[in-house]
Amino acid sequence: MVSILNNQTSNEEFLEFATNEVHNVDVATTHHGVPSLQDIINIETWCNSLPRKILAYHTPDEIFERELDHIYQAA
Repeated sequence: MVSILNNQTSNEEFLEFATNEVHNVDVATTHHGVPSLQDIINIETWCNSLPRKILAYHTPDEIFERELDHIYQAA
């Protein structure tokens, strides 16, 4: 495993890395073998509904919907 801890690693980069690793472990320990399409949909829903500190404790779904609203308002 490549170490991401070096003199140039910011706190945000480390937190993003750690969050990703926690999610990877959760997914790997919950779903063994080849996941079905429904498993993938459930994982996606779960990941995108978790609040993230890097997003000011909003969920990725909330941020995505907000960005879509901005795009549609500009059009």
